[in-house]
Order: sequence, then structure tokens, then C-alpha cells
Amino acid sequence: MFSFQIIQDIPVCKDAAYLELIEGGFSHDVNVLVYTKHHEYFLVRVGDASNLKVYTQEYEFLKRCETLNDAFPKPIDFGVLEQHHRVYRVYTWMEGVGLVNVLPTLDNHAQYACGVEAGQLLKAMHSINCDDTNEDWETLYNHKIDQKIQAYHLCGLRYPDDASCLKTIEAYRPYLNKRPSVYQHGDYHGSNMIYNPHNRVSIIDFNRWE
Repeated sequence: MFSFQIIQDIPVCKDAAYLELIEGGFSHDVNVLVYTKHHEYFLVRVGDASNLKVYTQEYEFLKRCETLNDAFPKPIDFGVLEQHHRVYRVYTWMEGVGLVNVLPTLDNHAQYACGVEAGQLLKAMHSINCDDTNEDWETLYNHKIDQKIQAYHLCGLRYPDDASCLKTIEAYRPYLNKRPSVYQHGDYHGSNMIYNPHNRVSIIDFNRWE
């Protein structure tokens, strides 16, 4: 059970008028909505300090995303809670409701508009210069494909006519040649998107980015 005492020394939490634990998702992070006495909303994410490097990289990546569009969470604060062996990150709160829940209630035109906007945001993310990898995209992604295929063969389950699927994968590998290396969200779908009060799409949960 998470205790709010763990985050009481985080600057935005010292000014908190209201704290709410955010349930759901598959991340090991603890997510807390903070509403301050100054009428501001923030998201505080808390994770184990053993993942400090990963959290640092994620935070720095979002600092680069914030220059693109206000549809991405803006990094506010980052630090280590030494006493509790935890790392915290503070981001702006993305107001709205889960896009995956809203889509079925929208008409075809609005659904299509959300899809177009999600694609535009992904394209913007891919425009960030990826200068922290020494491997080309073809090498990186072929390695990932090899791992997925190996895991499939070892799992004991089979799709009908899987040979056709595997043949198609092999046929398309050459298209990876000379593709630029770009950053990925890593989990880009409606459950990690917000439909905000202005009927626009916002993106959340970057813990699987690469």
C-alpha cells in the first residue's frame, strides 16, 4: 500500500490541497494527481531508485517533446527521495478523459479527426533528432524482429498458417534499409491518449519510449 508520506517532501506536494492516487495501467510506477493551493494540477510519478537511469532518460526525452506541442506532458521537477529509495518525476496534468473510452461515443468524422491528430503528433515526435544511438534503424529493428520471432517459436502457441505471416515479415525486412532512426512512444494507442476539453488529443505514459 502506497503512503502519501513518501512524497510529502516533493515541492509541489508541500503545496497540495488534494492528493489522489491514480489507479490503472501496467506500469510499476505510482501515479498521484496533485491539486495545489494555487489551483494548479500536476501528475507525480514515483518509481524505484534502481531505475534512476531509465527515469532520467524518460524525463529528458519529454523535455525535448515539450518544444513540439502542448499535447505532451511538460516536465516540471525531478528528484530522488533518498530515504525511501524512490525517484519522482513531476509533469503537468493532462486534463480530459481517456480517448479509448470517448471514441465509441463520437461520430465518424470526429473519430477520423482524432486519428489524424494522433498521427500528426506521432510524426512530430519522430521529427526529434535521434542522436543518442550508434546503431542504424535497420540493425536495431531487425534485432527486435529476431527476438520476437524467437519468443514466438519458444512460447508453444501457434497461429493458423503462421508460415505465411513469417514469410511476409521476411519479405518486408529490406524496407528497413536506410530508414532514419527516430524516437518511439513504445505504446502508442487510445489507452495512452487523452481527449481534452477542447476536443483535441493529448499523449501520456511514455514509460516504454525508446
